[in-house]
Amino acid sequence: MLSVVIPARDEEETLGPCLVSILAQDAAFPVQVVVCVNAAIDRTAFVAIACADAFRDRGIALTIIITGIWDESWLLEIEAVAVVPDA
Repeated sequence: MLSVVIPARDEEETLGPCLVSILAQDAAFPVQVVVCVNAAIDRTAFVAIACADAFRDRGIALTIIITGIWDESWLLEIEAVAVVPDA
């Protein structure tokens, strides 16, 4: 298994292309991706969550961890704070 851990703080512009490049890989082994969003004040978490379905469709485990939230009011706009793969 390959585990990819992506620390992300205010990476709204670069996180999407990073995740797309992971999806483009053709691995012959299980892959899991963990995105750690820490104290981001932009839409980094939204970008990660927007990719969840594409990862699920490819069978790639995607976990999103959000910590250090500066303004909790934006959490109301997110359908799921963490996407945890099926066991």
